[in-house]
Amino acid sequence: WCGDRLVLVPQHPERFGEVPGELGLFVLERADIEAVIDNERREALEPRRAILEAPGLLEGLPGWDGLEAAASLDDTVYLAVEANLEGRMAGYLLRGLLEPTAEPLRLRVDTQRIAAIPLPTAIPNITHACR
Repeated sequence: WCGDRLVLVPQHPERFGEVPGELGLFVLERADIEAVIDNERREALEPRRAILEAPGLLEGLPGWDGLEAAASLDDTVYLAVEANLEGRMAGYLLRGLLEPTAEPLRLRVDTQRIAAIPLPTAIPNITHACR
């Protein structure tokens, strides 16, 4: 949640851009979700388009295997990235700022500041296992 917006982050945002190279996200408004839950709205929820601005992210992370998790605090969003480096898993953390007044909504990520996350385990296709 970013304020009253639920930002849906697909594992492979590169599949959801409207133009080549664009990274796509989706947004639902809290009021729309609550209207469906409260049975005040019968039509299906239709997420709005949002853009993940992360210049050079896919090209700059060897072994890119997608986004694994997202968390937010106000308009700051943290993204966990999974990479597969020749059979060895790697995890990275990114930070971005949501531009709540932009249309379409934009999440701008600083790709110059990528933090490697030490992995607690060596399981194929898993960067972080929960206990």
